[in-house]
Amino acid sequence: MTREQTPRVLVVDDEPQIRSAIGEILTDEGYNVALAAGAAEARHEYAQARPDLILLDVWMEGEDGISLLKAWSKSMASLPPVLMMSGHGTVDTAIEATRLGALDFVEKPLSLAKLLHTVEQALKTAPRQREPLGAAPLLDLIAAHPEIARLKREMAAVLGHAEPILFIGESGSGRETLARRLAREGNRAFLRLPLAGAAPMDIRTRIEDLDKPTLVFLGGVDDAEVDVQEALIRMISRESGRLARFIASARPAAGNSNIPAGLQRDLYDRVAVFRIEVPSLREYRDYLPEIIRYYVDELADLRGYAFRRFDAAALNRLRRHDWPGNLRELINVLKRLLAGGSTDTVSLHEADGALMTSASSAPRVGEDMLSLPFREARDRFERAYLEAQLDLVDGKVAALAERVGLERTHLYRKLKALGIDLSDDRIARES
Repeated sequence: MTREQTPRVLVVDDEPQIRSAIGEILTDEGYNVALAAGAAEARHEYAQARPDLILLDVWMEGEDGISLLKAWSKSMASLPPVLMMSGHGTVDTAIEATRLGALDFVEKPLSLAKLLHTVEQALKTAPRQREPLGAAPLLDLIAAHPEIARLKREMAAVLGHAEPILFIGESGSGRETLARRLAREGNRAFLRLPLAGAAPMDIRTRIEDLDKPTLVFLGGVDDAEVDVQEALIRMISRESGRLARFIASARPAAGNSNIPAGLQRDLYDRVAVFRIEVPSLREYRDYLPEIIRYYVDELADLRGYAFRRFDAAALNRLRRHDWPGNLRELINVLKRLLAGGSTDTVSLHEADGALMTSASSAPRVGEDMLSLPFREARDRFERAYLEAQLDLVDGKVAALAERVGLERTHLYRKLKALGIDLSDDRIARES
C-alpha cells in the first residue's frame, strides 16, 4: 500500500470564464487546483500552493505570461512544468517561452481531451519532487504537537528575510531538511558547504561563484576549524543579503551557555540573527506511529523497500526507545526492518533486533550525557534502564517491580514521572 499524493495545478488566466472552466475540469479529474487572475495573484498562489504544474496564459492585462515566466525563471532555483495557453500565439512567442522553460503550448479554444492529455503527460515528464526524509515533512504531518507547531511558526516568520539563521539541534534531528524546506519555499537554490576539512579559499570560491539566489547551508559550524570560522565571519558580513542567505547548524550548548562549544562568539553573532531550536525525536515520540507510517510509505514509494506493517508491540517498543540518534537513527532502523523481513508485519522480536544493532541504542554515557545537568542525566539513564527492563518482562509492571526491586506503587509513579508509556494493552495483560 502506498500513499497517493494529489498533484497541485496553478491556472493563471485573466479571463474569468476560461479560468473557472479549466479549474472545474481539473478539479473534477481529481487535481488540487489554485486559480489566479493575473501575475500578482499568480505569485501569491505559487508561494501558497507550491504547484506541481502551471497553466499560464500568454496574453494578460498588465504583466503578460511571457514576462511572468521570465521573472520566475530568473528568480527561482527551479520551476515545475509550465504549459502556456494562447489563442493567437506566434512561432516567436513559442520559441521564447520554450527558451524560458515552458514545456508545451495549449491552444485556445481549449479541447477538453487535449487539455487533460497534455496535463497528464506534463506531470509524468516532471514528477513531483518529494522532500527528503527528515524533520521537514513533520511540519505538516504532526503540526498539532506544540514543539513542531512552534518550529513551523518560527520558520514561517524568517522566510521573508535575508539575514542568517542558526539551527540548534542534536545530531540527526533533521536540521538540513528544514534548511532545504526554507530554500524551496523561498525559491532559492540550495548549496550545502561541508566544513570538515575544508580550506577557507575553497569555501570563498564556492560562495563567490553563486549566480542565482541561493541558501547556503553550513552544517556543523561548531566543528569548523578556527581559520574556516574566521573566513566565514568575513564572507557572511560581505555576502549576506546579496545572492546568498546563510543557514548554520550546531549542537546545543552545554550548561547555561547560549553559544555551542567550539563556535566563536563573532561567528555566532553573525549566524544567529534568527535562532531556531530543533526538537529531538524524544520530545515528540508519542507521534511515532504516524511518523513511521509516513516514512514507510516514502521508503516503499521512492527507494524500493518492501511495504510492511508494524504490530502494536513493535510500535510500542519503538516509541519507548530513547532515540539518541534522532530521525537519522529511526530511518536506519526502518530500512533494516523493511529490507530484512520475511512477513508482511514487523514483530516485537524484529524491532528489538533492529534496535540492538543500532550504534546509538545503548544509553549514552559519553560526551552528550556528561554535558547534561545531574538531574537530566539521571532521568535519562533511569528512563533507558526501565524501558529496557520493561521489554525483558514483556511490559508487565508487576514483573518489572520484582525484577528491579521497587515497590509497585512507587514504580508506577516513577514510570509516569519519566514519561514511560503504560498502554492499555499492557495493563490489560496484567489484569
